[in-house]
Amino acid sequence: MELRQLRFFVTLAEELHFGRAAERVYIAQPAFSEQIKRLESELGARLFDRTSHYVRLTEAGRMFLDEIQPALARVEHAAAVAALVSRGVLGTLRVGLAGAAINELTPAILREFATRCPDVGVVLREYGFFDPTAGLSERDVDVAFVRPPLPRQRDLEVIPLRSEPRVAVMAADHPLAGSDSLSLEDLAGEPLVTGPRSTLLRERLPLDPVADTVETWLSLIAAGRGIGLAPASSERFHSRPELAFVPLTGLVESTLAIAHRVDASAPSLLDFVDVALLVARRSAREVRRAPGDRRLVSR
Repeated sequence: MELRQLRFFVTLAEELHFGRAAERVYIAQPAFSEQIKRLESELGARLFDRTSHYVRLTEAGRMFLDEIQPALARVEHAAAVAALVSRGVLGTLRVGLAGAAINELTPAILREFATRCPDVGVVLREYGFFDPTAGLSERDVDVAFVRPPLPRQRDLEVIPLRSEPRVAVMAADHPLAGSDSLSLEDLAGEPLVTGPRSTLLRERLPLDPVADTVETWLSLIAAGRGIGLAPASSERFHSRPELAFVPLTGLVESTLAIAHRVDASAPSLLDFVDVALLVARRSAREVRRAPGDRRLVSR
């Protein structure tokens, strides 16, 4: 039983005339009649009574029509959905968020994408320090906000969005907490609270506690177990009375990037990347115009 045979059947049931039905589906009448005969043969039931004066549905034909019309409607709906998804108009996009990757850009990008692609659902998955690719390495997400460098980066397309200075994060009662700024030399001998995959300053500062998540990392620092190094924007998202954030000099800036696998090409994913770049450029212009806080540096 072929899908086109079912469509031919419904058309003939609506027209009750072989000539008009064949014209509607752009097929010669003899070929149309043959397809109806094949359908009846396959079903083992006569669907139409035909004479030289009329064509009408049999009881079996009426019952078959009642069953097949909603089924065909579902097939056509499924085909339309598949076409919309393939064009990136509909569907679901899985977005990973690395533990230290949130800043002002990420919510702005999500809002802009929701406005531009309202029928594409976004599933946001947050990852701790154990997976700096935020799910990309295991193909658990389609696109991710990350902080380079990343392991196996050759498999990923990594696109920088914003660079910003780093700050030293420490307990509010730490002796250095009141400093205007700090250098690496000022931190000599201080234990560094890191994630399990951190390679930053391994040879320059002593590593002590290891945290899997941002919350654990902040809790260890607040408990006086050591200091942490973070992007400057972390102060706006993780500020709390028991913590101090002090500008840090002498380190390469931290970069927020958006990444996806090099073999990915879904339209909704590419639309999301385009939106991310648009929001990043817009934000960079606003930062350059702002006369106040200069700690955020956009590239």
